This record gives sequence, C-alpha cells and structure tokens, in this order.
Amino acid sequence: MADICSVFSVMDVDNDEDRPSAALSEQVLGNPDILDIILAFASPATIIRLSWTCRHLLASKDAYFRRAYNVNRHLSRFFADPLAFRALQARTSTLVSGSSALQFLDRSYYAGSDLDTYVPYAHTRDVAHWLQSAGYAYESANEVQAADLEAAVVQMERESGGDKSIYNMRGVTGVFNFYKRANNVVNDARLKVQIIVALHCPMEIVLNFHCSTSIYFIR
Repeated sequence: MADICSVFSVMDVDNDEDRPSAALSEQVLGNPDILDIILAFASPATIIRLSWTCRHLLASKDAYFRRAYNVNRHLSRFFADPLAFRALQARTSTLVSGSSALQFLDRSYYAGSDLDTYVPYAHTRDVAHWLQSAGYAYESANEVQAADLEAAVVQMERESGGDKSIYNMRGVTGVFNFYKRANNVVNDARLKVQIIVALHCPMEIVLNFHCSTSIYFIR
C-alpha cells in the first residue's frame, strides 16, 4: 500500500491553496486510463482506504470498480453477446467458476484459460445448444466420449442413470468441451468453454472443491 499511497501523497486535492497540485491530481484522477494502471497494483482494501482520503478519490474508486468489475466485459472475451449468456445463466441456473471467476475477482488475465460452466443435469442440452448457436463447436474430451454431441449426452444419461456420478469429482456426471476460433483476443488461438454437468446442483460441485481459491463463482 505504501507504494500506491506515495503516488497520491503529493495530491492534496481538497486543498484549494495549492491549485497547481490540485489541478494535476484532478487530471490524473479524471483520466480512466491512468487511474486504471495505478489502481491495478492495489488490492481492493487499499483502494477503499484511499477513497477515504478525499472526495475525488471516493468518486474515482466508484468509477474504477464499475469498470474493473464489469462482468459483461469479462465475459465478452468468450461471447459476442454476454448479456445473452447472462440470460441463459438465469434461465438454467448455470454457474461460472474456476479460473475465470478468480480472474474476474482478482482483476487479472490468464492467457489461454478457459471458461468453466457448471450446469444442472436437466439443462445440459439447453446450454450446449446455446453454445453452438454462439459459434462454438463440440469436441469429444477423450476416445471414450462420443464424437457427436447428442450421442455424447445420451451416453452420459445412460452411464450415469441420473442418480450417480462416474467422475471422481463429487457431483459431476458429465464434461463437454466446446471450442471456437478467437477473434481479436491476444494469446488465445482458440477459445474453450467447458460444460461440467452437475448430478444434483452446480453449487454442490463448487463447494466441494479442495482448493479454497476455487470457491468463487459468477451467478
């Protein structure tokens, strides 16, 4: 926090007696590009503490959080219409978890990372068909899984019987991989969205992760 605070230490923006310094600080705080670079190195707690120092930083904090924690912008890496995907989530109770949710909360970016969606058993086809309509193509995860999507879903239904899991992870009854060629996304030759089918409910899978850093999700 000391390094971040040193950036603002000369900016007594509420002191009208030092107008050159105040003018400079207002230019910095009013420029989203500059402010985003500075605050990217600060934790949320540090940013909140900084916002207590003056009214300009309070307003800057609010504006920065709206930009940094914009879930639609985060999902736009994978979908041309993130609002449509959010509507799909609401309709099917699908969760986004794993590294994508962590990147969103951590304001970070992992090149080549995928999007893990946790889908209720009854909505497997709904989400899979929506992904296909969004330009994604299904690819079998291994030699055992059927190469055709519908055949793979039927295979999952037959093998799980709807009442037990064949996967080591508790609550998981099926995994389906979808790929799409990336457009204007740096370091991503292909985008990957994974459907992880929940035997009972998606939250059961998320809460049973061994690593606490994985217990993040976007609803």
